[in-house]
Amino acid sequence: MRLALLIASAALIAAPVAAAAQTVIPLQKFESVELNGGGSVVIRQAPVQRVTLRKGSTEFTSLEVSDRGRLVIHACNRHCPHHYDLEIEIETPSVTGAAVNGGGLIEASAPFRPQSAISAAVRGGGKVDVRAVPASAVSASVQGGGVVLVLAQTSLSAAVSGGGAIHYAGQPSLSTAVHGGGSVSPIH
Repeated sequence: MRLALLIASAALIAAPVAAAAQTVIPLQKFESVELNGGGSVVIRQAPVQRVTLRKGSTEFTSLEVSDRGRLVIHACNRHCPHHYDLEIEIETPSVTGAAVNGGGLIEASAPFRPQSAISAAVRGGGKVDVRAVPASAVSASVQGGGVVLVLAQTSLSAAVSGGGAIHYAGQPSLSTAVHGGGSVSPIH
């Protein structure tokens, strides 16, 4: 009897935690995503836009859409615990840009329909992988370390400053600038 009571109590305690970890965040429409300060964001193509907080809490993480249509995610506020895992899933019909500032990962998953253009940027470490989003024109930049992976069908404008790497799939015409270390190279 005691064991059954203990198990039932544990289930009641765990239920709110599990529910909180799967929070859909109501937001206005956005076209691009910016992650600041760490965490992991997966972007999937879907007919309707939806943002789900898989791990983490809105107590520590803020999400807002700027007047320019960019979803800005601030991973940790000043009350953030020392070990904080942030995982966000974004479902959207299309995405025009992805940026990581100060660490973290944004990754597009499963193939998207081809788009006319996309931009991808990393500043101060982190990784953006949007190879699942084929685009005619791609703009990519890395400043101060990090990695960007893209699929460029027609043209790629790539800039690396202060270290880092841009890797591309496809056979685009290239316009590159590398200053202070780094590379722009095809994916083999």
